[in-house]
Amino acid sequence: MFREKISILLIFHNKEGEVRKMNISKKNRVSMLCASLVAMLVLSVCIISNNAAKSNANQPKEISYEEYLPTVEQLAKESGLYLANEQCPDVDITVKETNPIYDITNNIVGYSVAFESNDVDYGYANFNFTTDELVTDFAISENASSLHDSIAEDFVTANNNIKAEEITDKLYNTNGIDYAVSSESNGKEFFFYNAETFTSEDFNEVLDHYEENYLEYYDNTEYEDDFIYSVAGEDDNFVVQGKIADWFKKWIKKLFPSFFNNDTITPTAYPEHSEVLKKSSKVLGELADPVMINQYSKEKSLISQETIMTTTKKYACGLVALTGICAQEDILTNGTIQDTFHKLWDVTDTESGIYDTISNYGIDGIVCSGTSVYMMGQGMKNYGREVGATIDYTSQPVPTVDFFRNAVDNNMSSVLCYQIADKGGHGVSILGYTTATVNNQTFDYIVAADGWYDDAPRYVMYFPELFESTTGLAYFIQK
Repeated sequence: MFREKISILLIFHNKEGEVRKMNISKKNRVSMLCASLVAMLVLSVCIISNNAAKSNANQPKEISYEEYLPTVEQLAKESGLYLANEQCPDVDITVKETNPIYDITNNIVGYSVAFESNDVDYGYANFNFTTDELVTDFAISENASSLHDSIAEDFVTANNNIKAEEITDKLYNTNGIDYAVSSESNGKEFFFYNAETFTSEDFNEVLDHYEENYLEYYDNTEYEDDFIYSVAGEDDNFVVQGKIADWFKKWIKKLFPSFFNNDTITPTAYPEHSEVLKKSSKVLGELADPVMINQYSKEKSLISQETIMTTTKKYACGLVALTGICAQEDILTNGTIQDTFHKLWDVTDTESGIYDTISNYGIDGIVCSGTSVYMMGQGMKNYGREVGATIDYTSQPVPTVDFFRNAVDNNMSSVLCYQIADKGGHGVSILGYTTATVNNQTFDYIVAADGWYDDAPRYVMYFPELFESTTGLAYFIQK
């Protein structure tokens, strides 16, 4: 077939008008064939490209990740107000400010909304648009700072060379319920996370470590496709932002379908507050009243890392949680926080886990350590004998929310310990639980006393599967 076409192409008229046929060698025929094919392909590509251009001209413009951000921020504000009003219906609460939430790929995935009432801080709510439940954690209470401001305050207090005006508005979600803030000055960037100050390079190493853990987890779950943006390589940021934009679009469509016209969005077309109130109940769902342990007391249960560091010159987050438990159970050593922490330090053999000595909150020589999960249990039994109480415990690796629900229902103090390989981890005391029901789907929240945020109990959506090692411990205490 191709040869017949070549023969036709080679027929021509000479100047005398005679029809001649050119004789060509086999080699030349192959060359001419290749040239003809190239010409045909180029012509086809041009036609296809032209048709595609005409078709694309009639298609809606693809909205970029950045173009979604103003609307997403506004939806977080309005939905945050709905949540705050539901929690405190008799209080006139307004939005104080918002802080963008960055994930481990250094892209914005949501916003933290800070509240106030008559110039008094009233807590915060974090909205992550890349999760199935929009509200990941919140604390709404009088005199409670926003999560960003609380960490920023510790950042400035812990570092004499960091000024308040150098703190950025960014809030970094490092893993689970953990967050960090940053400062910028003279071209240098520093991060404050887990009571430590990191350079940009060191902080990126921490995030890379967490990202590896996410990759390992999602490679072994059915949810990998939904969360693939979290594990994309450094060269795939365009793909990452595209995945995030898909989540943004999903939530905006769910909240306000009228925003879209032929699948495009007008970033400045913000909803009316009344419209938000109608839609938010369907999206945020109905939040049940929290069930709290009887021993809970804001004055006793909430103990900050700053209090421990400045009064004991020691720090271990798990022991901060245990100290809070001892306070709410009225089994403090000599009736003081600092003596209790020192005693717990000894009976749990936390001395053997020392990994650093730091300066924080104007105090030099603060010794930092970690407490093993086993000694979080056995050490409390030892502590009971020291203070004349009988303490027993039960532990559960990778506990479901039912573990903590059962502990709370039986008025047993409990702790959640989590770890990501050999770097990073935290321990918090569990004070209660609640649920949000959205379209017949239930989302579980634990209510935690967090030494990194002691202004109010934190309501945190429970994701035990996001951590490489998670353990729950519940304590039976008789005095």
